[in-house]
Amino acid sequence: MELDELKSDWKNLTPDTKTGDALFQMIQRNSHPVLKGIRRQLVIETALFTVFLLVYYSGFNGDQKPLYTNVLLVTAMLLVIGHNILGYLAAQNIVAGSDLKVSLENYLVKVRRYAIVSVSSRAAAFICLILFFSSTVTFSSGKLLVLLGMLLVIPVQVFFLSRIWKKRIGNLKAMLKQLVEK
Repeated sequence: MELDELKSDWKNLTPDTKTGDALFQMIQRNSHPVLKGIRRQLVIETALFTVFLLVYYSGFNGDQKPLYTNVLLVTAMLLVIGHNILGYLAAQNIVAGSDLKVSLENYLVKVRRYAIVSVSSRAAAFICLILFFSSTVTFSSGKLLVLLGMLLVIPVQVFFLSRIWKKRIGNLKAMLKQLVEK
């Protein structure tokens, strides 16, 4: 196939449009790709945070750190895990309205709220993680630079997490718009 034919075929492709009934069935079965992506992220993150909590005390000398850093770290990780579990449960029951349009609108509101708490809790968990690991360090100028570099990761993390959620919310908005137009 020549490049021009390939370009022509590409331009003639029509996006996969779904009917309202097809979207409703996908939502009832919780099989939409956006929902699958959210669930996959929640399961992976929850598993990794749980493993970290199980090994951090012995693996990272939690007994030699101040008690408040242990409490902050465990609290932050449990907050993230609890938030993930709530998010997973919310993603299971997204049909909450008289019809598909109302259900999607309600779900979009829940996802926006969830995204804000999600990004905030991860930033807080990262701050607690830095506090835990730096609590017993005697800082030299080189170590202060490393700490500063680690602190600069927080806005980067917030930016990328916000972008992921913005994309997901945009996909849901597009799906809602597609549904309203039909």
